[in-house]
Amino acid sequence: MSARRPAARLADVWPRLPGLAGPEWLTLRPRLLAAVDDDGPAGLPGLLAAHPAIADLLATTNAFTDAAEWQHLHGLDGRFEQVIGAVVSALDGHADERKVVDTVLAAGVAAALGEGAEVFTREELFAPRPSAFGGSVPPLLSWSDPLPWLRELPDDVAWAADAWQIAVTWQPGVRLAVRQDERDAELVALLASGTGVVSVVHEAQVAEPREIPRWSWPLRLTVPDDPVATETVRELRAAITDRAELVTSTTASGRWNRTSLLLLTGEPWTRPLMSEDREQPVTGEQGERLLTGEQRGQPLFGDDQERLLSGEERARPLVGEVSSPVRATAVVALTGAPWSPQDLRELGRRHRAAVAAALDPGPRPRQWLEALLALLSQDAPLDVALHQAAGACDAPAPLVVADPRYLDSTRIRPLLAAAPYETLSRDDASRVRRALRGGPGGDAGTVVHGTAAELRAAAHRGRRLSARHLRADVVEHDGETPAERITPDSPFHVRVRIAAGQARPDEQPFPSDALPPGPVHRLTVLATDLAPPPGGERVVRHAEIDLPAEGSSGTAVLTFQAGPPGAAVEIAIMVLHRSRFLQTGVLSGRAGAAEPPEFRADAVVRASLDDLDLARAHDAALSHGTDSAGTETVTTQAGAYVQVHEPLNPTETVETLLSGLRLLVTDAYQPAGYQDERFAELLIRLARLGRRLRKNLFPEREWNTSGTIQALRAARSVSVFSARPGAFLPLELVYDRPVDSGPGRSLSLCPHAPALLERPGCAGCPERERPGVVCPFGFWGASKVIERHVRSDLADARYAVGISPDVDRHACALDPICAAASDRADHNDAAAWSAAAASLERELPGAVRFASSWESLDELVRDARAGGAATAMVLLVPHSEVDGDGIGVLSLGDEDKVEITDGLEFLFAGDGGPEPVVLVLGCTTAGGPTLFSDTAALLLHDGAPGVIATLVPVLGRHIVPVGVHLVRELRLAAARPGGSSLGEALLRARRRLLTSGDACVLALAGFGDTDWELRRPS
Repeated sequence: MSARRPAARLADVWPRLPGLAGPEWLTLRPRLLAAVDDDGPAGLPGLLAAHPAIADLLATTNAFTDAAEWQHLHGLDGRFEQVIGAVVSALDGHADERKVVDTVLAAGVAAALGEGAEVFTREELFAPRPSAFGGSVPPLLSWSDPLPWLRELPDDVAWAADAWQIAVTWQPGVRLAVRQDERDAELVALLASGTGVVSVVHEAQVAEPREIPRWSWPLRLTVPDDPVATETVRELRAAITDRAELVTSTTASGRWNRTSLLLLTGEPWTRPLMSEDREQPVTGEQGERLLTGEQRGQPLFGDDQERLLSGEERARPLVGEVSSPVRATAVVALTGAPWSPQDLRELGRRHRAAVAAALDPGPRPRQWLEALLALLSQDAPLDVALHQAAGACDAPAPLVVADPRYLDSTRIRPLLAAAPYETLSRDDASRVRRALRGGPGGDAGTVVHGTAAELRAAAHRGRRLSARHLRADVVEHDGETPAERITPDSPFHVRVRIAAGQARPDEQPFPSDALPPGPVHRLTVLATDLAPPPGGERVVRHAEIDLPAEGSSGTAVLTFQAGPPGAAVEIAIMVLHRSRFLQTGVLSGRAGAAEPPEFRADAVVRASLDDLDLARAHDAALSHGTDSAGTETVTTQAGAYVQVHEPLNPTETVETLLSGLRLLVTDAYQPAGYQDERFAELLIRLARLGRRLRKNLFPEREWNTSGTIQALRAARSVSVFSARPGAFLPLELVYDRPVDSGPGRSLSLCPHAPALLERPGCAGCPERERPGVVCPFGFWGASKVIERHVRSDLADARYAVGISPDVDRHACALDPICAAASDRADHNDAAAWSAAAASLERELPGAVRFASSWESLDELVRDARAGGAATAMVLLVPHSEVDGDGIGVLSLGDEDKVEITDGLEFLFAGDGGPEPVVLVLGCTTAGGPTLFSDTAALLLHDGAPGVIATLVPVLGRHIVPVGVHLVRELRLAAARPGGSSLGEALLRARRRLLTSGDACVLALAGFGDTDWELRRPS
């Protein structure tokens, strides 16, 4: 090896050498600079032989340019020489390397504080912060350029190091946030060897604070695929498996591209953001490599991303789809290549991170990650954990750039303090409080692992129990003073807000300014007057409020008119985010009563109010309920429009419509394709009934004039909430095209629909507006994503009616599938279930497991769970009925029955992991006449992410093929690049089955959040 080549490498890794050499660097540095000129044995090769750690670093580091000459090393004098020289001169040469380094350290801290060396006699300066587990967290001190201080206070220089060493002797150490020019990285690296220093970070605002994701525990951890560093990725993922109780592993892809800790590996990350490479377009072969995964770990710049998302270069997507870079609280590049603070700031900015670091974990990345997770689980902040984990693996100290305001937010303590108290059981809460106080209760390891399990369980319960709740009351005109009563025949003011829950007993909240503020969500408040005064108009008021990442929301004050003395006051209140229902309730009382109205929470649709911006927006929202007199009302919000009205006989209209669907129960219905006359007759009849449903639900005079209704008709997705338990509004069956209803008119089925399957809105269809032609896509169920939630009185109204997707849990893999059917499904000449089972076994060998009874289905589900592959989809074709007690019963045989109130709980683990989507088809399973007969609502209550149910009884010979097609369509949707949402997949399945001539699909309705992602099984 020539001297020039090691010198070129030295130029690249020079800032890292002080961390390897420690205080000895002060004497080693001039020897290295001199040795690069000597090609002999006593030159650089000989010197490196005496320092194997540096030699190993040079042997494993690739220089990025052969143009780096040894003269580059002689240009590294800069501030380093001036500071060290000033200290040595002030100490008059009577000091060893340790005292020189500690003097530089102390002088920089004192300079940042604007104090003399006497500041180190103050105990409060080094006061540690209490740890969650009985220890302490080192304080974070700023360090800035010490040169002016050294010159202004020469008398303090002589004893600054001694004062520093005495002050930190009995402390857990200190952390340094360095305010220094990035060109002095060599000087900064030397500080890490100072007495009592446990971590050093370059201080910088890496990202806009509101864009920084918050830390999570169990730790949300992402290790992207990397075809270059496959072995490193394998080692890291093995550590994640070994420490599964501390980690939530996530791909952080697509819309859910947020994580807490992002680990980047491999050569594509060695120097991705150097100035000569920054903002260069990706073209030609480089773009093709990005598309095919050779540089999969590397994020794309904005222009590159947009270009790759469009045009011919989008031929082959990345894993999932090309999307914006993963947003992470912290991003760590694991590489032996050199980084500069400037590069790390750019990396952190790209990932919206509070912390960006680079380090070389050496040959044992698995051991390094296990050490890091162990330290983090003991309440160490990330900067300390990174430095100590590197030391535990004999790896070089990391280079860390961070916003010091939020370093302590990477501890476990703020997460313990923020966990909703109600989500912890009594025993859990006492253990967590003991951990927060650092009191006795077992060794540290036991407390750490126990608390991790409790927090994981609390996070799962938190998906059902919100930490913040809808509140409403009547206030005076100032909008703040609670009103004692409502004055009859006068205006009154209703205050609405989302209020923070109670603080945990015996626990001080974590300082809010030490946490990233997070995004502010704009919420919509709808308040409908369900009891207008006599002669008054039923009105709906609306307003917007802002919800911060934590704490209470802003306040909306809405004005209504009271009736005469004793008149009822009933205000239905709903809070939505981008047309998605969050929480609902009713404020009720009487005008002139001595006591003010009371607010009652009705339903929580989405419990977690974090990361609301990640959920897809709906275009419209529709709430269906009744007032105290039993009159049904529909409140619609679409865009900027809001409207409330009373539909005409909705219950009778729905029953009439469903009677048309019941034609499917007859043996006479034998679908034979789209061109079959019987299919056309059935669809035309359903279109007429669907038009009648539309006219009864929405005022006919306003159908073509109301801005609200026009926006609703144009909506691609609609959120529906039924405020009355068991109520059901089948919007899927609304028919929204002109229908020639004149006497003697004949209608025909559109012949072009099958060819327009992929064209939303039937663009280009010559029959689009002809009233004599019925289009299968004219039904809202075939043209809109419809998300449906139904209020349930089965549990405390504070608990969500179902589970919504979130960052940690948003995907459904759809494998394996467990299936069972009533024996009646085979009681037909088609032997429908046997034929379906054979078909599924051929198409999906090994993916579908069949049960012949509820007991065997229970065994299948338990076996799959025990084998580590929890059931992802359940296909049921049971017979259903309501017993004499009003309880729904599902049957697979005459003596093989379960009550839906608790007989289906075995399908769900309830442990925070993935739960199965449930298809329950056949007899009526959507809605129910009694509280305990709504199969879909009970399945959602038990934990199903989504349920697909039937509106009317349908023969097995008809519904079983639909179920098979539905399974096939959902799997096809999951296999699309980036997967598909459950709502989009169901819409696509309806459209495809209708154009294949099967009207049974109109008998299906979806329940639950449509935002769940269907993904290709791994």
